[in-house]
Amino acid sequence: GDDPPIGCALIAHGFKGYKDFRMIPPIARKLCESGFVAHAFNFSHSGMTANPDAVERPDLFERDTWNKQVFDIECLVLAVAAGDRVGGGLPYVVLGHSRGGVTAILFAGRNAGRPFPQPSGIITAGSPDRAG
Repeated sequence: GDDPPIGCALIAHGFKGYKDFRMIPPIARKLCESGFVAHAFNFSHSGMTANPDAVERPDLFERDTWNKQVFDIECLVLAVAAGDRVGGGLPYVVLGHSRGGVTAILFAGRNAGRPFPQPSGIITAGSPDRAG
């Protein structure tokens, strides 16, 4: 519709996943249909390139860390807040699947109380109950 968006959702994929993996595109589509701006993204060290059918950079995947993934979410939040991506000025949530959910929780915890655009919520789906 022509209604302005009501919020922004950043969708973090899980371990060995990527932004076009299984349920991520339908979730993003449903969020958009419900009035949200949805940003499904690949973590910088997911190993994915422009080819959605294969992990073409296993060297990156091998060097992925929790810190790199938290940094990736921080960069996306700042890009949205700066207006470099759609959704600036809107309340936002981070929706994380599997390992992406743990990363979302780590992101929120590390930025709590900091002068940083704070999420309105963290949503996890199928996430482990510990990061160890």
